[in-house]
Amino acid sequence: TRVEEQRQAIEDANTKKQEMEQAIQEINITKQEKEQAIQQTNIKKQEMVQVIQDTIVKQQEMEQTIEDAGIKKQELEQAIHETNMKKHEMEETIQEANRRVEMIQQINDTTQQQLQQLTHVLQQHIQESTQRISELEEQLKQENTSVQSHDKIHWVIERDEVQVTQEILGRGGWGEVKVGVFRGTRVAVKCLYE
Repeated sequence: TRVEEQRQAIEDANTKKQEMEQAIQEINITKQEKEQAIQQTNIKKQEMVQVIQDTIVKQQEMEQTIEDAGIKKQELEQAIHETNMKKHEMEETIQEANRRVEMIQQINDTTQQQLQQLTHVLQQHIQESTQRISELEEQLKQENTSVQSHDKIHWVIERDEVQVTQEILGRGGWGEVKVGVFRGTRVAVKCLYE
């Protein structure tokens, strides 16, 4: 009976040993799983740290891009302001040029009207002078005819009795008709061409 008890004790001890070994194996397996989980966690942690670092770098790049964009925006705003100033100056220059053109056009219109009026007056004077010359030539012709029909001795006038001025009344085919003074009276004197 004592032997059986010892055998039973040994069997129980072996069973417990096996159970303990099994438990140790399970603990080792759990430990390995935990170590693997920790290793994976560390890997993920490193990946997350890298992601965070990449995010920080991208954020810095974005901030630099935003800063550069702000500088470019200011430069663009300055360029737009300068362009608007030049546009305003050009508009003022164009307006001034248009005003000068209008003034010149008004002066030209006034000058044209004055020239037309002067031309009209000169044409009237020319017509009146031409008519006057024709009348004087006709009068001289009649007087010459009358003189030829009378005794020439009675119609001879000394040259010194007539003062001939430089005022020309008109010109004809044979000579000029000038203003003269005969015995205090203004007369028309026909001077034949030489």
